[in-house]
Amino acid sequence: MTLATVDKLGLVTSVRRGEAAMLARYEGAYTATTLIVMGDRSGFAWQDVPTHNWIDALVYEKLRQIKVLPSELCSDADFIRRIYLDLIGLPPQPEDVRAFLDDKRPTRAKRDEMVDKLVGSEPFIVTRGMRIAQLVIAPVARADLTEVATLEDTPRGAGGFGSTGG
Repeated sequence: MTLATVDKLGLVTSVRRGEAAMLARYEGAYTATTLIVMGDRSGFAWQDVPTHNWIDALVYEKLRQIKVLPSELCSDADFIRRIYLDLIGLPPQPEDVRAFLDDKRPTRAKRDEMVDKLVGSEPFIVTRGMRIAQLVIAPVARADLTEVATLEDTPRGAGGFGSTGG
């Protein structure tokens, strides 16, 4: 979907709300920027929120740019469901949910521990034929690379890793 159009003189005109990267090149030189098109945000006032780590800082900076206040903290039940699905792609087991909900420690402490537990859980194995978009970010402790002259056919086709067979 097009966010903006560019005419022959290089004038960029927004078409709809959204965000897109723009690259301008001329005689071997280039520059890039991000174009953010928003609706009326008059009256917006940022409210400082606690930043606990570098990810918070990045998220809050982006929210400030697009003039959106962060949502309230979700419930523990929502958190455990979301974090399991986001980090390992599976729903939590009932006993894990009960243990997490019964944990009386401060919210931040038990949530940080849950993230560390899931990120450090079973290694995520990348097998041939998987698409990059299907991968979950996980720490890599060791990688063995094998160089081959040709790639065998995969269920996706003869094009090798990521091929759609086309």
